[in-house]
Amino acid sequence: MLSNVSPPAPDRVALADPATRRALAVYGAKLVGTGALGVGLAAVGSLFLDVNGDPKTGVPEFVPFVFLVPALLALGCAVFGLLRLVQMTWTAARRPWALVESRMEVIAMSGTNGQPVWLLTDGNRSWRLTLGALVWRWSRFDQPLLLLAAKPGRGGMVATPGRRSVAWGGRSLATGVLVWRLRRRGEWPPAVDAEAGPHC
Repeated sequence: MLSNVSPPAPDRVALADPATRRALAVYGAKLVGTGALGVGLAAVGSLFLDVNGDPKTGVPEFVPFVFLVPALLALGCAVFGLLRLVQMTWTAARRPWALVESRMEVIAMSGTNGQPVWLLTDGNRSWRLTLGALVWRWSRFDQPLLLLAAKPGRGGMVATPGRRSVAWGGRSLATGVLVWRLRRRGEWPPAVDAEAGPHC
């Protein structure tokens, strides 16, 4: 169900939209929280290490890593997310929102949740993008209509119509290779490309 937030103006850059700015602020706040969590875990883990970086006497070797490994993961996610935030903000400051038709296809991969691909269409223009989002966020963007701020032939910022969820949609080389392999084996649905038309 769509939010009551008013639709964005097509003649203004996406960042001029209050709902978009709010979504980016929430995204940034979550990154700060993730980074703070990483710093906190690292600080706790360091309490079990001596000045040489070895576990203190009487402390099992695995104990510091119980905190340090998650700390590194959290800090890595925060840094990666910050780069995405900069990309989205840069694009939102230069491109307007366009309401595009959306279709999500998941490429099956052994031992994983698969690789989702979003096929977005706006008139005679189309994009095949991979979203920089975690598995649990995929379903939020599995909608028939999405908002896209992007140049033709480039990645861009993707949002749900109410702008409650935002993500960076990139043109992944790895995804392109997977689609190419599926086409060669006849496993990529021809109707998908026929509906989307020529990709930008």
